[in-house]
Amino acid sequence: MVMRSIDLARECLGTPFRPQGRQRLEGLDCVGLITENLRAAGHSVEEVTDYEIGCSQFSALLLEYVQKQCYRIEEVEAEEGDIALFWVRVPGRPQHMGFISAWGKAPHIIHAPGGGRVSEIPLTENWLKRVHSLWRFKEGQA
Repeated sequence: MVMRSIDLARECLGTPFRPQGRQRLEGLDCVGLITENLRAAGHSVEEVTDYEIGCSQFSALLLEYVQKQCYRIEEVEAEEGDIALFWVRVPGRPQHMGFISAWGKAPHIIHAPGGGRVSEIPLTENWLKRVHSLWRFKEGQA
């Protein structure tokens, strides 16, 4: 079913970024993109609550969100449907996340960039050096 979440995420391409957005096709932030598409695929997903993107606690909340519901994987294990955490402003502290939509020679993610729209982009060298960690949603949480 995690693979289905990628298909559902692709349906959201072009959806406007909305802070704390949790409405597929209407407004999503990076956490909402992951949460709502996993839910739409039939998974039981806990929510990250009481946060503002960029707040000092956001990195810890983002890590807690994935640690409770996912297990960490190595780069060689990554595949479509896995979740990537990225640091943006503060090295080593995750502030963004997206679905891996392709890995290997031409890695891509689907993400909800602040101020933009849900998009599928190649992971350029600049993005790859900002990968904090890779995660796989635990099966059986539907």
